[in-house]
Amino acid sequence: MERTLKLTIETAGIKNEYVVEFPRVKDFIRIEALKQEVTGGTYGMMVSSNLASQFEAVQMADIVAYFTVLLPDFMKSLKAKGIDSIDELDAIDFNIIKKVYQEQFFPWYKVWFETLQKVTKEDETK
Repeated sequence: MERTLKLTIETAGIKNEYVVEFPRVKDFIRIEALKQEVTGGTYGMMVSSNLASQFEAVQMADIVAYFTVLLPDFMKSLKAKGIDSIDELDAIDFNIIKKVYQEQFFPWYKVWFETLQKVTKEDETK
């Protein structure tokens, strides 16, 4: 398992690479807090909903939180374009980021997160 991942984000025909590291404890906590902040404290309720629109909103909140915390260089590139946050992107540009999240980031992150959960589950059985 690699602790770092190189993401490639292509916008307007320009490819940029960003290195993301698996979050430290403080980052992990900040990510979870940011999910609540972005959704106005309704993240848990949205996760438990069966509505397709809620699923999309949860995924958007996840992307905003993970990329805001773990990809500061990407955030700087947005700010250079006058965009303060990922949640200010329009749907077309956001779909580019969503594809990167689904195809590059999440498969890598999922392996690490499952490792964390495995340790937690082992502790619970003791």
